[in-house]
Amino acid sequence: MEIAEQVQNVGGQALGIVELVIVAARSHPLAAKATVSIDDLAEQRWALSQSGSNLRSHTDRLLRRLGIAANIRPTELPPEMIMPFLKMGDHLSVLPDKVMLGGAHVADPTAYSTSNEAHDLAILRTGALDAGFTLAALWQGPLPPSREAALFIEMAQAELARIS
Repeated sequence: MEIAEQVQNVGGQALGIVELVIVAARSHPLAAKATVSIDDLAEQRWALSQSGSNLRSHTDRLLRRLGIAANIRPTELPPEMIMPFLKMGDHLSVLPDKVMLGGAHVADPTAYSTSNEAHDLAILRTGALDAGFTLAALWQGPLPPSREAALFIEMAQAELARIS
């Protein structure tokens, strides 16, 4: 919501929080561990979204916070290729929690997975701080939003609540 506060004549409303989670195939050796160490993560192969994407910028921030960003050389992939790499069983990735809950990635419902594919994955717990971002609706002009924008906000919040 920082943008709405920084830009003149822009209103905004939060829709929901998207948490980022580190995932691996259930067959990956780390998937069986209750908690994985930062050293465990640094030694792995990573399949990440392409540089320049919004998800990648948040992923890079998470990896820097974990202290492993400089140690990994990820395979950069378009969104539709991340799941096949994870299914191979030897890569980790960072995905929105909504994918793991059987929901769809908000921007593109087909890009990351179907609920069946998400069941083949495990969330790796690090004990580190959570990372995520806020999805928001922004509009130009004075508050409140238009009737159409208000309807969009209501539907988006309901969908995010449903898949959470």
